[in-house]
Amino acid sequence: MRLRIATYNLYEYDRDPTANKRYTQVAEVLADLDADVVAVQEVCGRGRWALEDLARDAGLSCWYDTPYIDEDEWFRGRVAIAGTEPRESDFHVGLLWNPNRVRARVDGFRAYSGGGEFWHGLVMQSFEVTGLERPLYVGSYHATPFGLEQRADEARRVASAMTRPDKTTRLAIIGGDWNSISADRIQTADGWQHWHHDPYWSSDEPPDWREEYVWQM
Repeated sequence: MRLRIATYNLYEYDRDPTANKRYTQVAEVLADLDADVVAVQEVCGRGRWALEDLARDAGLSCWYDTPYIDEDEWFRGRVAIAGTEPRESDFHVGLLWNPNRVRARVDGFRAYSGGGEFWHGLVMQSFEVTGLERPLYVGSYHATPFGLEQRADEARRVASAMTRPDKTTRLAIIGGDWNSISADRIQTADGWQHWHHDPYWSSDEPPDWREEYVWQM
């Protein structure tokens, strides 16, 4: 058995009403990925409605349960997305998946909205996968762009949310925009190398952080 888990920052998806061509290309990229589960970040604009449209266009699902009509006759989709309330932002995180390969568990959804524990948010969904004896938990996360201490604190919260209460037995994987230098590696003709070069790892001189960064205030 082989699973393909992807992560994709959609870059302000659905925020610009004139960018329909790019949004169509995003759906085509997702379809071509042929992934079992995709963690997405920066679902903007209409939020969950935008994610639903993207799922349909890419031939994927984002519904962990059957949609319903509430008492105010609003169509409520059970969509795997975490918002950014109460902070005034629309950088949501969400999950998409191939319903023919994995089955979302109705009781397996959890969302941590931004503006509280997280700057942007964290969303989790558990899946039943043929060949796995235990559920697979997949998360999508978008780290804060500000503050080393806050980023480290959020990382601990992400690890806790993804692994507890059964951290010794839970199958979990998370995709995200970490807003930092990636530790991912790629195979090249010279062997495995980091995707992002770290300019400080091989430096003999201590860096002057004030000169290396332009802080956004």
